[in-house]
Amino acid sequence: MRLRNAVAAGLGALTLLLTVSTPANAATGTFEYKLRDTQAGKKLTPKITNPKDGECYTVPGHNKDRGYYAQNGTNAVVVLYSGFNCDGEGILLAPGDTGAGSSTHQYFGSFSFEVVEG
Repeated sequence: MRLRNAVAAGLGALTLLLTVSTPANAATGTFEYKLRDTQAGKKLTPKITNPKDGECYTVPGHNKDRGYYAQNGTNAVVVLYSGFNCDGEGILLAPGDTGAGSSTHQYFGSFSFEVVEG
């Protein structure tokens, strides 16, 4: 019985160690977008380098502030969401693409990345 408990504890510890030491998937490259800070009256150009796969990024600012231009310089597909916290309608932006102009993009309040393997 003690041997069985020791083996189970050892396997559990090994599983935990492998889970903790595995690095998170990340896109490589830089995602850049434009944002008008309505309260400060400034235009900003935030950049995110090597973003985490699957993480939701919310556009900083105030309730009315939205991103309005995006340049996807990563190896991942970016989903631009109309709402904050990755809510609302999503628009895909492929690696290397630019979302600019009223016919090719919507204002966005958040975005996430999906690394495409292959």
